[in-house]
Amino acid sequence: MLTGHGELRGQTPDPLKARVFSESVAYQRSDLQARDGPTTKPFVSSRQTATWRARSPSDAGSRQRTGLPPASSAKQKTPETADDALDGVEQLLRQRHGTTALEKAEQFVRENPRNARAQFLLAQSHADLGDHGKALKSCLAAVDVDPFAAAPLYLLAHISEAEGRPEDAQSYLKKVIYLDPSHIAAHLDLAALFERDGDTIQARRVRLAVIDLLKSLPPDARIEFHGQLTAGQLTEQLEWAVTNG
Repeated sequence: MLTGHGELRGQTPDPLKARVFSESVAYQRSDLQARDGPTTKPFVSSRQTATWRARSPSDAGSRQRTGLPPASSAKQKTPETADDALDGVEQLLRQRHGTTALEKAEQFVRENPRNARAQFLLAQSHADLGDHGKALKSCLAAVDVDPFAAAPLYLLAHISEAEGRPEDAQSYLKKVIYLDPSHIAAHLDLAALFERDGDTIQARRVRLAVIDLLKSLPPDARIEFHGQLTAGQLTEQLEWAVTNG
């Protein structure tokens, strides 16, 4: 499969394997492709769940701002059990068991409506099943609980773009980058939107910044939301794109 530089942003082309060339990246079907896998691709890769970053239980000020209970209260509710349940939802999403993930996420949210991670996973489940409206509602609920979490904002950017609202998508991506300056996928998505709007100068500046970020990583580091591409491979691709316009 041959694509343009921005066509697969925010997506993981599993079970295709990336083949990196000096000019671009091609994707080849792997011999290990599952025979019973889904015939359609989820709206947004469920690997987005990996972007969720838990807050430190000792950060009482942060918990007060986000509406989370104090650390002592959280301990009484055995957060390990809650984390295990949410880890299970993430695993179901990665395995493309969207319906089951949705059921478990809905059940958890009914019992824990102020859990930001649960609201995000519920949003992800709806998004993977193509229900943008419900995904949007759950994302906003997650942001309401934790305004400093980048994951739901990144998903909101993709929902906005899918619904034909590129300005909203840009706004969400800028918020993601403000909260997490090292979020490579958000930078690249923003560059692609700039390019789509004809602002090639700004798109180039963003990509140059991404190259600097990539060079600070080990060359064999995997890049989230970009399949099997390593930091070194993505750097090579971007340098070629910047050099050749």
